[in-house]
Amino acid sequence: MNILECLTIASAIVPDREAILFDGHHLSYEDLQARSNRLANGLAGLGVGNGDRVAVLQVNCSQMVEAYFASARLDAVFLPISFRLKGEELAKVLEAASPSVLLAGSRYMEIVE
Repeated sequence: MNILECLTIASAIVPDREAILFDGHHLSYEDLQARSNRLANGLAGLGVGNGDRVAVLQVNCSQMVEAYFASARLDAVFLPISFRLKGEELAKVLEAASPSVLLAGSRYMEIVE
């Protein structure tokens, strides 16, 4: 059994059970699976697939979990990047990792640009 099967089974058996509670926001297993599937479809539309790196620059939040499962669905590599990195440090990490896509929270858009 892999991690993606855990989400699939949980969303089939207990779809309404709370999977994530973050900052007052509740997400059921069914919703988590649906949101991660939509993200996976969007990433696939960008050409992300088996072995590609999906970098995520964001604080720990429910979107990080969604990106994790979306990456798993595509057999891509989930690459969380520390939100504490700035400027040159971030550039070096991204250069070394060479992700196919970078998902960044809105608060990090200025740094990424």
